[in-house]
Amino acid sequence: MNNEFKTTTSTYGQLPLKIISKKGTIVDKSLEVEAIVDLDNGEVKLQLSEENLGELKKTLK
Repeated sequence: MNNEFKTTTSTYGQLPLKIISKKGTIVDKSLEVEAIVDLDNGEVKLQLSEENLGELKKTLK
């Protein structure tokens, strides 16, 4: 059984865990990472949502 969770960091408050998809001149473009937890064995997988994955593919073209 898999459950999906939002991910946060403990630095500077509860900020979401993100990857930087594109360096900007002032602000970087980043995409939030989700955690999928298998409750049977405790395995955790990090992944992008379908929407964020589509945005990343557009950025890399």
